[in-house]
Amino acid sequence: MEISAIDFLENLDFDENVYFYHITEKGVGEKIINNGLLMVDSHFWSTIIQITPDMLENPYDFLKNEKGNNIRGTEEMVIISCDKEDVKYLVKKNTSQNFDWNLEDDPEYIILKDNIVGYIDLTDLEYPLFLNPDYSFSYGR
Repeated sequence: MEISAIDFLENLDFDENVYFYHITEKGVGEKIINNGLLMVDSHFWSTIIQITPDMLENPYDFLKNEKGNNIRGTEEMVIISCDKEDVKYLVKKNTSQNFDWNLEDDPEYIILKDNIVGYIDLTDLEYPLFLNPDYSFSYGR
């Protein structure tokens, strides 16, 4: 399912939830929806950046300007969410198999696909958000 990323970002509930993003190359967002976000490090800040209300004062500018540090492709933004009290449990030990991982060894950690809201196509200036059907949330949450 596809919705407007602008509408979604304008209605986030920062009282109950914490939101993060991960910038990646074209085509990887769908893989992350299906498999979760694979990580080498157990610290979430090594792979994702927390979204704060002040970052979203102008959601268009946020999406237009947030392209990471250009080490990798910057065509998609993956949105991750969890309840505030669950942040310390967001990153789990990876017990899955290798899912087309970009390094030789299997990643040790993962953010489960249950926490992946979806991904935004940053190359489309209408900023569609492709929702993860396995993520359970109320619109505006």
